[in-house]
Amino acid sequence: MRKPFLLAIPLAVVGLGYGAWSWWSTGPSDDPKLFANRVWVDRARKDDRDMVRYLVPLDVAGKRRGTTGASSKYRFAGEVFGWSRDGAKLVVDLPQEGRRIEVPVRTWACGATEAPPGFDLCLELGSGDAKARLYSRKGWRTPKGDDLPVNVPDPGEVSGCGPCAPAGLDALGLDGA
Repeated sequence: MRKPFLLAIPLAVVGLGYGAWSWWSTGPSDDPKLFANRVWVDRARKDDRDMVRYLVPLDVAGKRRGTTGASSKYRFAGEVFGWSRDGAKLVVDLPQEGRRIEVPVRTWACGATEAPPGFDLCLELGSGDAKARLYSRKGWRTPKGDDLPVNVPDPGEVSGCGPCAPAGLDALGLDGA
């Protein structure tokens, strides 16, 4: 009677270990509803002159546009883009560069161990070594509905971007550097 009990202890330890490993290795699940109409930044600004990288994907009245770049309180540089998302894949068309980027994407509500202080949402673009992580706050939403003007032409309508050439995260200025 004692042998089955002694055998159950190692089996329970192995089972718990496997459960913890599988939970940890899969990471948080993706919540695509958190992606659009939100400001995403690579970190909090240190002072008024600190340049912070940003991504603002908009989905307004069925038009999916956005802007990406870097800015401080006094300077900004950016690029307008068109985008689409199919599950865990983000496709970004950059008309200025005539390029298309296809990257894995994941958004989730993240905890204090995953995000810098003051942020509660995480966005991960890319995979492996070519990965960038951006952060947002639940209150950083753009206006809803038709409150935003979206005058940007479709990337396919812009000369030179019909079938855009493939590019990497560096084209978005989000190469993880």
